[in-house]
Parts: sequence; structure tokens; C-alpha cells
Amino acid sequence: MPVSTSFEITITMSDDTTNRLVDEGFYLYGFKAVNSSTGGGKPLVWFVTDDYATSTNITWHDEYQAYTSRREIIPQGTISGINSYDIALGQTLTVDNISGTGTVGGSPGSSRRITVDNETTRPFTSGIAQLNHVAAGQSAKATPLAAFPLHGRNLDFFTPVEKVLLMFATAVIETSTVVEQAFGPGLLVDLTGVAQRDVTYDVDHGWGPDHAQLDDARRLPDPAHAPADPAGQVAADPRVIRYITIGAPGRAHPTRSVAWRRARAAVRLRQQWKGTIPCP
Repeated sequence: MPVSTSFEITITMSDDTTNRLVDEGFYLYGFKAVNSSTGGGKPLVWFVTDDYATSTNITWHDEYQAYTSRREIIPQGTISGINSYDIALGQTLTVDNISGTGTVGGSPGSSRRITVDNETTRPFTSGIAQLNHVAAGQSAKATPLAAFPLHGRNLDFFTPVEKVLLMFATAVIETSTVVEQAFGPGLLVDLTGVAQRDVTYDVDHGWGPDHAQLDDARRLPDPAHAPADPAGQVAADPRVIRYITIGAPGRAHPTRSVAWRRARAAVRLRQQWKGTIPCP
């Protein structure tokens, strides 16, 4: 079995920002990127917590589960009732029962992708889940990253991408819930080729990097930015952090310029992302 790799994002905030976020009932949300060979997928809330502080560490490992569910993918629906199995990159979950259960086989580390093979004629929802650890004292748990249709007698291929979208919002949404439009200003953090990133957040000025490169807000992320090649490899992104501020949480937008409309449109988490993470 390949050696596990750990990743970490540290969010730094001032006392004033932390106090205001807590007092006003904000939650910290995270979404995790994944590429798929199948269209029609939807992003899911990877984690949500109100247990943040002036310094908050988000950690995860490249340890995965493949899952199936009989729940349909609907807006704001929750993917529950899942059959999940520990799986490594290069392995295949073969679904051989109409309940969605199956077995995992194949050589770990033989490729950069995970396969779910539906040998039945019943359609399912499928995807991969990944361990994460956000709240202090909380044990790491695997939460689905996205939900994709898995048709009968078909295969889905999944390639994890080390990019995480962070946002603060007052909306109360559970993990594993389908989200098609962002509900707060977000920061897409790219950990391709690195194990750790430091970022900052200010309640009035939004997200920022800590000694990292900022993109111009008009250079919006391409939803299909990290395509998987036929071998399942993810194209590397030379940019460190994609950053765009839609406005401070809970604030009204006094003017809606062309740049603002472009930014807002880019935040919509639609089907066009073709299996990649919902990007701000």
C-alpha cells in the first residue's frame, strides 16, 4: 500500500474578525476538487464547522473511500444511505448487487484514479469520499466530495485534485449536501505539488494569501481547469492560489459592475464544471 501523504491549510484571522464571525453565527465551509469521466456531477459540502479560531488548521490525507447511493442528485439534496469502501488510487470498486454493494480490487498505486464499475442494470449515484480533520478534538472522517450519476453497466473514473474551496457563510447546510451556487465569498487554495498553505481572512476585506501569489480578480478560474488525461493524471497548475472577493459576508453590494457580474457568475456552481470543484 502506498504511503499516505498529509495536507494542511492554516487560516489566520484577527481577534476582531474571529469575534465578529462567532457573534454573527458564521460557519466555515469547505469543498474539495475531483475530476470525473462522467458529466452531470454536483459538488457536495465536504466539511462545515463553527469551531474556528484565530488560527484554524484544516488537514487531510490522500486516503479515500468509493461510495454508491440510491439517492438521486437533486438541488440542495443530501446524499445519504451510502455504501462506502476504503479504496486506494488505482483500485476499482465493482458493484455487483442492486443494493449498491460490491468489492474492491486491483493494485494500489497503479494509476492516479479510482474506478467504480457498475455490473448491474440499476443506476446509482457514486463518487469518492476523503478524510478531513477541521475541528479541534474531532476525529478525522471521510465525507463525499461530489456526486455523479453511475448508469447501469457503466464505469465512473475519479481523479482527486488537491484544491479546496473555503468560504464563510451564515447558511446552515449539512455535509454531503448538493450545492450549485456559492453562498459567500470564497478562496480556492491550490496544493498541487505542496503539502501546506497559509491563508488569511478578514471580515471586512475578505480572503487573502500569506506570502503567496494573488491572481487578478478578473482572471476567473476555468471550471474545467484540471482535466484528467487518459491515464488519469491531473494537469499541474503553476498558480498557487486563485483568489476572488465577491464582498464581505452579509454585506450588500452597492454597485453591480461588469466585473462584479462576471465574478458572481463564476461563483455559480453549475454542471459546466464537468466534474471539477465548484470554483469561485
